Amino acid sequence: MNQPLKQALREKFETIELDAGQIRSLQDRSGVDERHAPRGFPSRIATVAAAVMISALSAWLGWTWHDARTTAQLMSDITAEVVENHLKQKPLDVESSSLPDVLGFFDRLDFQLLQSPRIVSGAGARLLGGRYCSVQGISAAQLRVRNQDGSISTWYEALLPPGQMDRIPDGLVGEPPVMRVSRGIRVRIWKESGVLFVEARPAEPIL
Repeated sequence: MNQPLKQALREKFETIELDAGQIRSLQDRSGVDERHAPRGFPSRIATVAAAVMISALSAWLGWTWHDARTTAQLMSDITAEVVENHLKQKPLDVESSSLPDVLGFFDRLDFQLLQSPRIVSGAGARLLGGRYCSVQGISAAQLRVRNQDGSISTWYEALLPPGQMDRIPDGLVGEPPVMRVSRGIRVRIWKESGVLFVEARPAEPIL
């Protein structure tokens, strides 16, 4: 059976022997005079150094795990909110099949909406209009598209805080969107030019 990471690292670092210069440096920092140092003092220094390195590595591993968990939670939260908005199908604030006209309606947002060709790129897709909504409590634009098979897609553009936006894959550099399925709705999450994009549509085509 493999040893736990901490134990393996501790045993590895305890075998390290410091040279005279490294020992003197640690002694100077600790204020210990080597003439009065107890027998075995160098090995104790190595053990202390190893313990410090193990603690630092453990902290780094803990931070990495927390960061990954936080990112997963953010994606889950966005998915849940977008699916809820998609299923409600509230009345549109503006109705038009012109993407520039619909995007121009959203003058209360504090960022510039992007005219992404993905929104109406599907064969036979037709833009119906849009409405104000929110993503993670931030005001957002929701666009509604009727697909060729009759199903409805909703598209979202929002500007999240930098700490959250940094966790979103960048579609312009080829990073694949995050994909989730919830309540029968497939959700894709990515960003373009610093703007969050989310698409929600039925996970299975309507027959």
